[in-house]
Amino acid sequence: MLVSALWLLFGEEPERLSTGGVNPLAYLPHLAVVGLAAGLVPMVLGLLRRPIVISDGYALTLRPASLRILVLPWVNISDLGVYPVAFDEDPEPVLLVRCVEPDGRLGDVPGWWDQSVLRAAAKAGGGAIGGYDIAVRLSEFVGDHRDQLAAIVRFAPGRVAVVDRVSSG
Repeated sequence: MLVSALWLLFGEEPERLSTGGVNPLAYLPHLAVVGLAAGLVPMVLGLLRRPIVISDGYALTLRPASLRILVLPWVNISDLGVYPVAFDEDPEPVLLVRCVEPDGRLGDVPGWWDQSVLRAAAKAGGGAIGGYDIAVRLSEFVGDHRDQLAAIVRFAPGRVAVVDRVSSG
């Protein structure tokens, strides 16, 4: 709507002023279209690059948001938890991963951009979720969260603690 209004107001502006200088108002509708397109990029990325959770004997591979894929070797993971988080109204299961202190040799380290789901879960949980490094919404995957957790934990070493707060309470 803003782009339409700007186009109606400034679409007929000449590119040059009567003094011969450049008229910045003539380029305002074009800048609004570029800004709108740039604002749509994160939304399109979110649709095209869905979250992933893959587990194997070496690592837990995650894409919690739409940007990058994290490879977290099991040696860097101390525990996994599935907690109910009410983002909107109904609680949904969220997989939380706590990492040990990174030594810089193996795997990826979750960064600020990777922790968007974790920040949203912490905000929705009123700060009750603490000490975790990464989160993934399990409701975005097909199937029951217990089956999803069982598939992940099948490859986890015995020292990795697993908590399922959705099923237990």
